[in-house]
Amino acid sequence: MVGKSVSLALTAFCAVALATGNPAYKVIFHLENLENGNSGEVVVNVHPEWAPLGAQRFAELVEQRFFDNTRFFRVVTGFVAQFGISGDPEVTSAWRGKTIGDDSPQHHVTNNRGRLSFYTDGKDDRSTQIVFNVKDNDFLDNKGYVPFAEVADGMFYVDRIFNGYGGSSRAPVESRMQTEGNAYLERDFPRPTYIKTVEVVKQQEPQALAMPGTAYGATSPLLIALGLFVVTGIVGGWHAFLNSGSIPDKV
Repeated sequence: MVGKSVSLALTAFCAVALATGNPAYKVIFHLENLENGNSGEVVVNVHPEWAPLGAQRFAELVEQRFFDNTRFFRVVTGFVAQFGISGDPEVTSAWRGKTIGDDSPQHHVTNNRGRLSFYTDGKDDRSTQIVFNVKDNDFLDNKGYVPFAEVADGMFYVDRIFNGYGGSSRAPVESRMQTEGNAYLERDFPRPTYIKTVEVVKQQEPQALAMPGTAYGATSPLLIALGLFVVTGIVGGWHAFLNSGSIPDKV
């Protein structure tokens, strides 16, 4: 019976771990120079399970602070807001040619409004450029755009990214951005919204013991499994007492 109880506890642990083992994490885009000149924060949930290669590349770029002080250079109303060319030509040069393979599309992960995908124009050519989907762009699903993240809060500010330079015909020239960096933009295109920083939201450490007023959701899977193990052990021991005819005289 005790052996069966241990087995049940371990099974319960696996179920809890799978249920709560969400690999998603949050980042905050700190935006400056929105259409009204103000600043804003956009909270984004990154989902590695959606696009493992894309999420890994994004994490690498964030870790190296690639996006700090970069401009949104192609903003099309009702379509996308695109960024991902460094303001430092040396950084751009260092990343040139560092492309990643394509992620496999998933039928339930589409380019809906608020989701982020790496820009692509061919097979295995994703690099550093990313788009915010300003509306549902289902046709991008068939063009290799596999979302790796979505806006959790602050879509209001995404809608207010400066779009005065329109699409490709009026937008900054990408080749000049790559060779001249922000100096080119500050001189000829002073109004684009830019990313001041991208901050990873630190996850709270699981509490060792549940305190009064603490939500059960904050308890770690390991602690839950440990509790289940103790309970099943007690139940198993009590069952053994009953079977042996030995019942404690007093508690």
